[in-house]
Amino acid sequence: MANAVNSAQYQARIRQTETLFEGQNFTRCQTINLSGGYEIVKDAYRLGATSFGGGEYTLFDTRKTQIISWRCIDDRAEFFSLIRHANGKFYLVFRQDLYGYSVLDLASAQIMRLVPDAWLEGKESFIWDGVHYLRDWDALAASGCYWAAPNGMHLVSFAEPMSEEQRYVDVLDCIRGGYDIYEQADFAGFEGNELSLKCFRADTLRYENIKILREQYREWMCEAKRL
Repeated sequence: MANAVNSAQYQARIRQTETLFEGQNFTRCQTINLSGGYEIVKDAYRLGATSFGGGEYTLFDTRKTQIISWRCIDDRAEFFSLIRHANGKFYLVFRQDLYGYSVLDLASAQIMRLVPDAWLEGKESFIWDGVHYLRDWDALAASGCYWAAPNGMHLVSFAEPMSEEQRYVDVLDCIRGGYDIYEQADFAGFEGNELSLKCFRADTLRYENIKILREQYREWMCEAKRL
């Protein structure tokens, strides 16, 4: 999938949300504490009685110095994950819309924002609601779901965090039995060469622990799709 963030259609969506951030729609200010002493201050906005809104966010470092500000135009299931990458740099992974994800390089204060072009065609795309950094794999385990569907897990390449050319696999598409047997996958743990998932079996109506080795992940990524 191509990145739609700079397309005319998506830029029009952003312009249409400008009214959300008018003063009369402000609801509250909150502080989101990250690891290592970093924090995000969020000014939340909501239009009328809608069940979701958006926010203006400002990231501060450990000295309470402002690093960067940005907007999110759909804050449902928002998340923030501060990652110390194997390359020694710090990255913040988060969302600025319901679909796609963003990566902030704290050193340069630059944001890579990816929005899947499926959005332009009215198609469903995987909604991220959290990530776990798999350091020894150069990957992210992205938890989330398709709209109104059970939780799932995508494994996403992350060797070059600011690249728009990331590849991914849907774990339930890859494991034996796949969606014919399992209908939910949740992160259960990670250590070195082994990723553990808690998967719900539709046939037995019970959870089962699934182990995935790094070698298996690398095989899957040879035929992985582009985000």
